[in-house]
Amino acid sequence: MRHVKRSDAPRTTGHTAEATSERTSRLDPRVVLLGGDPGMRLVVGTLVPDLHSSVAGPDATVWLLDGRGSQAVVGPDPSGAGVVVRHGGPRDLWAEVEAAVAAWTGVGRPGPSRLGVTVGTDGRHDLWVDRPDNVLAP
Repeated sequence: MRHVKRSDAPRTTGHTAEATSERTSRLDPRVVLLGGDPGMRLVVGTLVPDLHSSVAGPDATVWLLDGRGSQAVVGPDPSGAGVVVRHGGPRDLWAEVEAAVAAWTGVGRPGPSRLGVTVGTDGRHDLWVDRPDNVLAP
């Protein structure tokens, strides 16, 4: 996962015109992508390939891109019931982030010292917890 500096954030004040779906989420993107647990960030960065994020605007709206046409804009829900997720493209990037966080939570929220990565000859990355045969998948 690559975080982009605020000055490099998309130059718009609204959500992407390409967004094809909207929903709410309880997962705060600022905690996942900007703070939070280092183990969680490692899991998200490994299980959600090619994810780039940036923060823009006074409400700290988070933009996610994969460089291949998928994007998501995650910002505060005016009702206060979590965040609004608008996404478009072939991948639902925020759903992939949610699944990665759920997988990490499901195995006890391990820190980086309990996580490992095996890279196969085909380039595939398997993230594991405690031992290589305990592969973590979203």
